[in-house]
Amino acid sequence: MRTCDYCGQKVQEEAVYCRFCQRELPANPELAGKRRCPTCAEWIDRGAVICPLCEHTVSADPALGKPSRLQRLASDPKSYDPRDILKEKPEKQEAPRMPFRRPAEPDFEAEFGVEETSGVYPPLRSASPFTTSPREQDPFTATPYKKAFWERKGDKAESPTSPPNPFAAAPPEQAAGIFGALREPAAVPAPPRRLGPLLLTLLAVAALAALAIFAGPTLVQRGVPWLAGLLAPGTPAATALVTPEPVMATATLLVVATAEAASPTPAGSAGCRSWDTITVDDAGQTLCAFGIIKRRFAQGEIPFVAIFDEDQGTFMIIDRLGWHVVEPGDCILARGTVELMRQTRPVIDVQGELERCD
Repeated sequence: MRTCDYCGQKVQEEAVYCRFCQRELPANPELAGKRRCPTCAEWIDRGAVICPLCEHTVSADPALGKPSRLQRLASDPKSYDPRDILKEKPEKQEAPRMPFRRPAEPDFEAEFGVEETSGVYPPLRSASPFTTSPREQDPFTATPYKKAFWERKGDKAESPTSPPNPFAAAPPEQAAGIFGALREPAAVPAPPRRLGPLLLTLLAVAALAALAIFAGPTLVQRGVPWLAGLLAPGTPAATALVTPEPVMATATLLVVATAEAASPTPAGSAGCRSWDTITVDDAGQTLCAFGIIKRRFAQGEIPFVAIFDEDQGTFMIIDRLGWHVVEPGDCILARGTVELMRQTRPVIDVQGELERCD
């Protein structure tokens, strides 16, 4: 490998152009008078017959191993890309064209038995007193060409390719009728009648009839007594029976019963306070509290939390040291100092064992 004199990149020793900067490189003086061995690809002297490295016989062809240099353009010596030589394609040589020959005209006489003419009908021969004219001959006894394209209709022969004329043989009465029909305007057909409203009416009548047949007896059986009772004189109004006194009394009894059940006084809780009497103002005091728990759970690092009501700011009991086996509805008693949990609700951290109350 050698270093390019322009960009400093590594190129082959025998490189003529740098593949990085696309510039022509000067000849390598170290390779002067040398060529590559065709066996080991090493540089050896040009006149050597046997390679001193691999000891193989070297061809005497002096052009073997000689680096080829392309002729660069004089107008752009540094930007010339030798790969452009490979991109050049030889010009395509067009194949010689064959001279145009006009196709031979068909021989009508040899193929169809008639002479070539420019008209539609076959040529008419000159009339002779001893021969009949072509119109008087039977077309079915003529040549195959006449059989295919001629048709006998009375004394007049017409070509099958000619369009028919509907008014040529029509009588005057028929022609007048045809023209009269063309002059008269075409009759406009009446639009079809819409059956949508009529169909809906029929369906509604059928539904009412079915309802009267199936539900009529039931309505008569139950509606007559109801109408008789409604029209009877002296019937008291239904709203006169509603009195608010029993409802208010029941509500008062329920409130009193709920208040008594919410704060029971269990045995053995002398000197203890109920949970619903402890507030935020009791923070920092050491006291005894009891109550019937409603739910127990673990919260964060606290394994045991027992609450007596779901409302925010109500009293609860916690134990940071252990878990107690109690169920909702059990009466528990705890002793400890009242603390504030998250500055919202008072709590008692259990000191010692959590006791049950009856």
